[in-house]
Amino acid sequence: MTDFHVYDPFEVPMVEVEQDGTWWPGQARMRTTHRDGRVTYQVQYLRDGSNFLDVFPAERVRLDTVDRSYGRG
Repeated sequence: MTDFHVYDPFEVPMVEVEQDGTWWPGQARMRTTHRDGRVTYQVQYLRDGSNFLDVFPAERVRLDTVDRSYGRG
């Protein structure tokens, strides 16, 4: 059976996604574990000043360790 986990707004993990050899910052919105054991993430991410929403395999998603809060307060 396919298992879905939709993250609550206050628990959305900050991640980076790899696309075309570059890691882009984003937020994981949903995690899916497929019947064959694959894990995918639906991620809203920022690339070149534009927001995108796409699905990535787990090996192309990692936790974001960069502090992006500089100048916010």
